[in-house]
Amino acid sequence: MAGAKLEKTRWPGIYRRGARYAVVYRDKDGKQRKETARTLDDARALKRRREGGETNTAGRLTFAEYAREWESAIRRATPPARTTDASSNDG
Repeated sequence: MAGAKLEKTRWPGIYRRGARYAVVYRDKDGKQRKETARTLDDARALKRRREGGETNTAGRLTFAEYAREWESAIRRATPPARTTDASSNDG
């Protein structure tokens, strides 16, 4: 089966193939395998699962990725109730 060529991405083992991403990894027996994913995020998650690193991904995040996740978590959090206290406005 001759498909589109694999184009490198900045993530090792993840390649762009047409409109999808291909993840290249080695199974437990050392045999090279390939799987595809629709998005880059899906491909990165697949790569982490296949390498057994799903539980500790914080060290592999870029600052921009961390910032997006942090911002999303903050937006989901319920803001604390605000009270106006006249004595707190005294300077």
